[in-house]
Amino acid sequence: MLNIISLGAGVQSTTMLMMSTIGELPKADGAIFADTGMEPSYVYDQINKLKKIINIPLYVVKADFKDNYGDIQTHTMKAIEGKTARYSGPPAYMDKGFIRRQCTNDYKIQPIRKKVRELLGLKKGQRGGKEIKVKQWIGISLDEMNRMRESRDAYVENIFPLIDKRMRRFDCLNWMAKNGFALPKKSACIFCPYHDNQTWQEMKESRQEDFKIAVEIDHKLRKPHTSKYPFDKPLYLHPSLQPLDEVDFAKKKNQLDMFGDMGDECEGMCGV
Repeated sequence: MLNIISLGAGVQSTTMLMMSTIGELPKADGAIFADTGMEPSYVYDQINKLKKIINIPLYVVKADFKDNYGDIQTHTMKAIEGKTARYSGPPAYMDKGFIRRQCTNDYKIQPIRKKVRELLGLKKGQRGGKEIKVKQWIGISLDEMNRMRESRDAYVENIFPLIDKRMRRFDCLNWMAKNGFALPKKSACIFCPYHDNQTWQEMKESRQEDFKIAVEIDHKLRKPHTSKYPFDKPLYLHPSLQPLDEVDFAKKKNQLDMFGDMGDECEGMCGV
């Protein structure tokens, strides 16, 4: 039986990993981080630090579907140019809701799934069977129980150690501080449309290069070289349907926040 941690390198999943490392949870067999290529620099710093202090392998995986282009930014740019078979970029907003979210599946869930199959020794196309062979640890805390989902694969059981321990997000932060570990931040792609206004404002003020990338994507979404889905309508990274560099983040209080004050990272479960 393999015990694998689905690692987003944010608050909850990092806490879960460190609890395993110091023995407050059973020792896992490995942790898997799916890299979209567009994580904030502090997430990559966190991954590098974790590799030095944990006692299990930490695998970094990437998407390998057709036209993935190695990272979600390049894929999105190529999609805007009409050079991809399908769109797996950010689930941008339009005048009626937002477009289908495919990025989580393609850049998070499937790369992790592929690595799990590899660790099991399963070949491409080989069935995993109905017997549970993997317990996949998901970093969902008590205050976001609505995100709990069963695995799509019969041989994988999703388990939720933080919920078993009745831990909320602030409990995770307190635990990290109490045990002398640096406090991780939320993890999500730089241009994720589900950022709350506080995150956008922080990025604009403190991570100007990241904000510049997000603004570039936002503008180009509305100047595509193709009219095929989803570029048949104007798209925006902010639900106000304004260009990102024109939004007054301080005044927009009602933005949907994918993670919320209690939420965490896009660790592969947000689209399940």
